[in-house]
Amino acid sequence: MALNFFKKKEKKPELNAPVTIESPAEPQVEIKIEKANQDYLKSPEGTPPPVIEDLGEKQKEIKKKEKRFKITFYIFLFALFLLIFGEPAINFYKQHFIHQVPVVQNPEPQKPPEEPAKIDPESIVEYSNDTLKISLERLYKTSLFEHFDQPEITKKIEIIYDKNNPGKDITVEELSEGYIFRISVFYTTLRKIDEIARVKKESFAASCPKTATLSKTTVTQVDGVDARTFEVNNCGSDFKVTYVVKNGLNYEFSQIFKGNLGYRQAYKAETENILRSVKFYPEETPDPGPTEEYYNKSLKFSFEYPRSLSKDCCKATGPASTKSVRLFTIGDENTYVDENNLDAITIYEDSNKEINFDAYIEKQKTLLVDDYIVTMGESPRPEIRAIKVGDKDAIMLRGYSWRGNDLIYLNISNDARASKILVISIKNISGESFTNITNEILKSFKFF
Repeated sequence: MALNFFKKKEKKPELNAPVTIESPAEPQVEIKIEKANQDYLKSPEGTPPPVIEDLGEKQKEIKKKEKRFKITFYIFLFALFLLIFGEPAINFYKQHFIHQVPVVQNPEPQKPPEEPAKIDPESIVEYSNDTLKISLERLYKTSLFEHFDQPEITKKIEIIYDKNNPGKDITVEELSEGYIFRISVFYTTLRKIDEIARVKKESFAASCPKTATLSKTTVTQVDGVDARTFEVNNCGSDFKVTYVVKNGLNYEFSQIFKGNLGYRQAYKAETENILRSVKFYPEETPDPGPTEEYYNKSLKFSFEYPRSLSKDCCKATGPASTKSVRLFTIGDENTYVDENNLDAITIYEDSNKEINFDAYIEKQKTLLVDDYIVTMGESPRPEIRAIKVGDKDAIMLRGYSWRGNDLIYLNISNDARASKILVISIKNISGESFTNITNEILKSFKFF
């Protein structure tokens, strides 16, 4: 049984309690003062009785406290109820008692699919081919096919327009009305351009009917390059064949057209437009690099030298020998003044069959000193150095020549007698800059 903490306790009536008269319209009127006076007068002790506490005020205060407690308690219960059951109740109410207006989303109107732009069949289409090293222009109505099945033998592209078979890769025999523009690239070993054209004409003469006619081979040009061309009529179709040699390749341009007289002339004109639009790629010139190589097959040696040096401007004088032969010379044109004032290197071959290499060097020294004294009127201040030319040992005579040349000698024969001697004569008026060049040249020597 639940306990009711809020049930009022019944109070027993107290003696001499004030009488309360309740009125529905007015609050209770307590009569206490007069009663208290009477009690006082009747008291045997002759002293007034204690004033009776205002019980009505106490009751009001108690009622107010009880009311506040009830309000607080009910608020607490209501808050607890909302905490536990509030959200489910709200959701239930929304679902069953509130009419939700559906949200209508207006989708963006879909754009109608764009129709592909119509292209004029007579418009120009550009085409280039890195394998064939050409570019050209063709009509949009044509179809282009590449055939590189055997690239080591031939490479071919075909531009085809057939009124009755649009977009199809057809052969010359299958051509009904229209044209084929064919570009073939091939290699030959011995046949030149005139011979190639002649052989092709002979093949037409052998395969075409007797009613066919072949024109003479004429000289023309394609993109500024000399070409050979001829025409063939009434051979199933009409043909015009043109040959060009460019970029080390043989090009064959075949124009094949078929149809009634008026249409055939129009088809031929369209193929002529394609041929006129042909552009060859520029010749590929490899970068030669900063140096060139000199190679002597008989003496079996080579070396590299700067490409900037000239092979024609000047030469440095050779050894003191009547048997020496000049092989090669290079010099700097910018420093040339005269035969005794220049920057140059000259290679000589000298022969020696009587004495060995050391004796040959001693003889050269003597001859050079004599020439110096005769020419300059005084003795030279010579210097002998052992140096390397490539991987071979060599002797440099410096200050011996009255012309101021340094002479380098090395034995390139296989015997001690030195039947073949290489002499390198260097004349240097620029100093360190040309010395660096000559040192690099000497390092580059190779002997085989």
